[in-house]
Amino acid sequence: GRWRLVKPAPFKYVAAATVDEVVATLTEHGDEAKVLAGGQSLVPLMNLRLAVPGVLVDVNRVAELQGISTNGAVDVGAVTRQAGLERSAEAQAAVPITGHALRHVAFPGVRSRGTVGGSIAHADPASELCAVLLPDAGHLLELFQTWTPDKATQHRILVSNPAKLYGFPN
Repeated sequence: GRWRLVKPAPFKYVAAATVDEVVATLTEHGDEAKVLAGGQSLVPLMNLRLAVPGVLVDVNRVAELQGISTNGAVDVGAVTRQAGLERSAEAQAAVPITGHALRHVAFPGVRSRGTVGGSIAHADPASELCAVLLPDAGHLLELFQTWTPDKATQHRILVSNPAKLYGFPN
């Protein structure tokens, strides 16, 4: 009855192990597929059936999509948890506001599960992460560029071009 309205519609679940498997699954299923990492933005939308993916591609086991590195800019893997970015000495050295501001994003439970890539890719209006990253727009552009399809060789998840979504040039 009524409770079916707050449960996701049926979907196929794929637990990808490699970037190649993620790309192949997304290519095969196109717009029918959605990527699941932390799920903090996507799962509530699915529960309310505002998002109804036919295929859910879980990228949590893809090692290449995890981690943080710096080389002139902060490079954040799409599956890196917000709490990991908050505690990263490398990220804080490159962009000092990161650690200070991330402590005020959501609450610890959300930061420990939510991913940097998912928060930005879903453009969740309730997400505070985009606001945290905006004061340092140069680094924000670098962060976005690592996730665009033309940089897929760097093993970052393919998402709709968030830079374009927010009106930033590539």
